[in-house]
Amino acid sequence: MNIICEYIKYIAKAKGRHQIHSPFVYELVDVCFSQKVAKKDKKTLARFTSTLYNDKNNYEFDTQGAGSKRKNTFAQIKQYATNARTKGKYWTLLYKISTHYKPTRILELGTNFGFGSLALSLGHPSAEIDTVEGSNILYEINQKNFKNFSNHKIEFHRNTFDTFFDTKPQTKYDLIFIDGDHTSEKLFKHLEKAIEYAHNETLILIDDIRWSGDMYDAWEQITADKRFNLTIDLFKLGIILLKDNKEKEHFIIRY
Repeated sequence: MNIICEYIKYIAKAKGRHQIHSPFVYELVDVCFSQKVAKKDKKTLARFTSTLYNDKNNYEFDTQGAGSKRKNTFAQIKQYATNARTKGKYWTLLYKISTHYKPTRILELGTNFGFGSLALSLGHPSAEIDTVEGSNILYEINQKNFKNFSNHKIEFHRNTFDTFFDTKPQTKYDLIFIDGDHTSEKLFKHLEKAIEYAHNETLILIDDIRWSGDMYDAWEQITADKRFNLTIDLFKLGIILLKDNKEKEHFIIRY
């Protein structure tokens, strides 16, 4: 997939705030996107990033699935974290969504280095977050690093997503962030399980919808699925709402 060409097509189709008639989507763009990141939270992110990048140890990363395009697995954290971090405005987007919608319970599938976990937690510190990571070394790194960031309610689970769903009592989450194995087969599988843990107002976020042609094909199938009455394309991130009391709508929003 040529990401530059895809971005040009996305911009050509994307709507701005004054072209939106859905009340929910207008609020997302006009109010949620306008949230500011608190200075203290920017400092926390900078400190967290510094902690990771200053770790000069070499680790053998036992990455799971298709979540990384790196072929070498023996490296310093900085080499992986630079590639894996939810970049700039999308880290901020997770923060803003968490700040605005104030989800009480959050499920994250794919902790990676914890940038998404941190953004969601800083955005709404009282949220209870379950975050699942299949890589042993990433789990251990997060257990160590998050000890320095004690003002959170994050529970780390060292499991495959399948095992987590098989062993986790069915809890209803207000926000579910899927950022794991970047293949359509696994995305569909994990989305089906995630729906069982969602309620009518749950926000389901799918990261890297344009990771590959395969992922984008999956996203297009999701937007056509009649069970998902509201889908939103933000280029890198896709948002799904079940909202079975609404007629089906799909939006491509400039972000």
